[in-house]
Amino acid sequence: MDIRNTSCRNLHQGGYRSQSVSSGVSCGCPCAPLPPLPPSPASLAFIKLDATSGAPLPGATFTLTGPGITPQTAVSDTRGKVRLSGLAPGLYQLRETAAPAGYLPNTRTYSVLVNEGGSISVDGMPAEQFSLADMRAGIPISDAPVIDPITAGAATVTGTGGPGCSVTVIFPNGGQAAALVQPDGTWGVTVPMGFTLAPNDTVTAYQQCPGASVSGPATATVAPTPPGGVRTVVGQVSPIAWNSLGFGPAFLAQFDATAELRTDVNTPAPPARTATVVPIGDTGVGQFIIPDVPFGNYVLYIKRPGYLARTLAVTVDPGDPNPKTVQPPDGPIFTLLSGDVNDDREINTLDSAILAAHFFTLYPSASYIPEADLNADGEIGLIDRSILYANFFATSSIYPGAVL
Repeated sequence: MDIRNTSCRNLHQGGYRSQSVSSGVSCGCPCAPLPPLPPSPASLAFIKLDATSGAPLPGATFTLTGPGITPQTAVSDTRGKVRLSGLAPGLYQLRETAAPAGYLPNTRTYSVLVNEGGSISVDGMPAEQFSLADMRAGIPISDAPVIDPITAGAATVTGTGGPGCSVTVIFPNGGQAAALVQPDGTWGVTVPMGFTLAPNDTVTAYQQCPGASVSGPATATVAPTPPGGVRTVVGQVSPIAWNSLGFGPAFLAQFDATAELRTDVNTPAPPARTATVVPIGDTGVGQFIIPDVPFGNYVLYIKRPGYLARTLAVTVDPGDPNPKTVQPPDGPIFTLLSGDVNDDREINTLDSAILAAHFFTLYPSASYIPEADLNADGEIGLIDRSILYANFFATSSIYPGAVL
């Protein structure tokens, strides 16, 4: 079609330029597309609170830094609100640089990620859910947690801290994970899905204990993967079949089992690779996580005092997923059999004699020994004897796949 001095216009709906067409030129609309509009600057807003009362806290100063920008500073207003504007897509760092009078400053550095679409996350949390709190001066500060050595590609980060305290781990991509420190002082978190720890990455952790403010940061630098690579080995232990009478879930909390990878059944692998079996909520199942296991052949050795040890040959190789889940031949969960009071891998007359010597003793008397309290009810009595006799003459070799 011949069009003379005609304009094609579709600015609102299609994003096209107005273009005049001279005589003799055939034009089919739409015409030349407009260049994409630059993204609108985003704003980060959050509330500053009193950690004890939850009331808005004015007068806290925050500084936002990042590559290619002049540091921004904002102060919380009378409603505790902090607002930082004009943020282009990118990764920033947020710190409280001055606390209100009478308060302890928050020493953490937060990662602020502004996405292309304008959405914002802080340490992996949507900005709409983010707030900060300060403790009043005079409240004790929690000790920083300890982070165990981390190897590139590790699926978990572990460490030690104060039992009952909470630990928050911040990953280099801004993601975070939290864990409660177990009674034995250990804690562990899983690396966020889709993220891989690389050599020289820095992992940061903070600890907060009941009645105390958040600790200062603990940091760990990710080490290169040893030659041959590593995997994290995980598995589950259930109390359901600890004995033939079916006792178990009610006393999982007292189940102090350990899982260890050994060179052979009697020789721990250097360095020691041992993990505590930790209850998974109230499911009646416990889980062990053994990180940074080099490729090779091992014997998995699972043991709880008073129970028959369970063993299984385990090979860790480059074809394994990370983490590598190990399972026994008789099902997905390792089960343990009780009655081995003297830990000689056999339930026999020696165990019966020890149990008889402590018969009718109660926790916490000096005569009470947990190895003989087979149902972990705080008393060594008839039920424990019944369990032992039900499992009499059983040995650790009875388990499918046993390596003894």
